[in-house]
Amino acid sequence: YEYNALYRGHPVSRGGNVVDISMLTYIDPHEVPPELEKVRSWDLAITTKQSSDYTASALCCYDKQQDIFYILNIFRKRMHWHEIKKTVGRYADMEKNRIGVEAVSGFIAAVEEIKENRLGKNLVVSLNPKGDKLTKANPWLAKVEAGRVRLVRGQWNYDFIEELRTFPDGRHDDQVDAVTLAWNMVYRRDMLLVA
Repeated sequence: YEYNALYRGHPVSRGGNVVDISMLTYIDPHEVPPELEKVRSWDLAITTKQSSDYTASALCCYDKQQDIFYILNIFRKRMHWHEIKKTVGRYADMEKNRIGVEAVSGFIAAVEEIKENRLGKNLVVSLNPKGDKLTKANPWLAKVEAGRVRLVRGQWNYDFIEELRTFPDGRHDDQVDAVTLAWNMVYRRDMLLVA
């Protein structure tokens, strides 16, 4: 905290810039209700440069009755397009769930290729939420503040918490973006069912 604030010029409050991360609840995998639909979202970044963004993916579900948002797993890695396609396919084959891919600017063709590769196997949806990163993330960040977000314990937790703690001013926001995409998938689905 002190090193980042004093020497790197990146002051971040100990509890987080936007959200109080102490409000997150950690759970074991067996505590996630099995009947909930799980979705995996992808925030693509096609590069392996060390200074570049990561490709990030979030596996999430939402319990509408209890108003609990679950973050089950997050994947993050710098990859080229060929490796990304293989990774998306591997997770899709293993989890057999709906897939959401952010379809912005140069990634529209990538989304179409993923749709074609998963035809008959997984439903792939294009996601293009409007607004800046903070505005898009606010709905699920409000759930964190209300103590309504559950994180499944895993090796990915530390990197995710560090990114969430510094959001939106941190160096990376790929994992937060992936969770935002997943939130849009599960919440919109619930809203459509209610309508």
